[in-house]
Amino acid sequence: STSAPAPVAVPGESPLACYEAAAADGRLSRDDRQVHVLEHLDRLHEELKGFSRTAPAAKGGLLSWVSRAVGAGPSPADRPRAPRGLYIHGGVGCGKTFCMDLFFDCSTVDPARRSRVHFHEFMLDVHKRMHARRAEADPLISTAEDVASGTDLLCFDEFQVTDIADALVMRRLFAHLFEAGVVVVATSNRRPKDLYLNGLQRDLFLPCISDVEQYCVVVDLDSPRDYRMLRAAAAMERGGDGNLAYITPLGPAAAQAVEAAWREVTGGERPSPSTVLELRGRVLR
Repeated sequence: STSAPAPVAVPGESPLACYEAAAADGRLSRDDRQVHVLEHLDRLHEELKGFSRTAPAAKGGLLSWVSRAVGAGPSPADRPRAPRGLYIHGGVGCGKTFCMDLFFDCSTVDPARRSRVHFHEFMLDVHKRMHARRAEADPLISTAEDVASGTDLLCFDEFQVTDIADALVMRRLFAHLFEAGVVVVATSNRRPKDLYLNGLQRDLFLPCISDVEQYCVVVDLDSPRDYRMLRAAAAMERGGDGNLAYITPLGPAAAQAVEAAWREVTGGERPSPSTVLELRGRVLR
């Protein structure tokens, strides 16, 4: 599966233990490569227990005391050291999102201070916030401070860079988030060193790659399985056609197979004709 089914995750429990329990009773197929990734996520799960960037460290000097006294929060030197996050890369459909979502749903981090978001959606929001702050001296830094102030754990799905505007923003944005102690977990189809490959002015983006590799453990989920195709195959077989690429000829049997595949992908939910999406001020129906 590529997204964690609700029964698998148990809030507060070990992600790996939840995975093994689900595999033992047949709710999922055990994959050694997913287990390897979950071992790293289990380490992070334990390190994040009780962690808060807003809590001062045990020791602190005069500067730390003054900073807290005036309400500025802990200084960088006084702030607890954040654990290293995780950057999970691998082919499509191998379970990267499943593992991250299982970790996120099990996390003990305050729900108000953790966020799970698609990376493209996150960057759209960053640009929107920067535009709203365009009259400020440095809208990027104030936006980064705004994101960091309310976040201890930030989980990104589909970490990908194709746009030069995103690339130039990310260098300073993520430098600030990492320096502020925000823990990042991300999934991607690319290794960090392949991000924004052959992009315009890529040399300006390279420091972001170095930061990702410094602040995140990089793990390759190199499973040869594409669980999306396995699900599609099962759905088509239930619909009466075992062809994975084409359903032919057209007719009642083909319609039944497509309907079965659709139910499998959507979990049985049917789309509402009244669904309205808004993107950058545009309404899509």
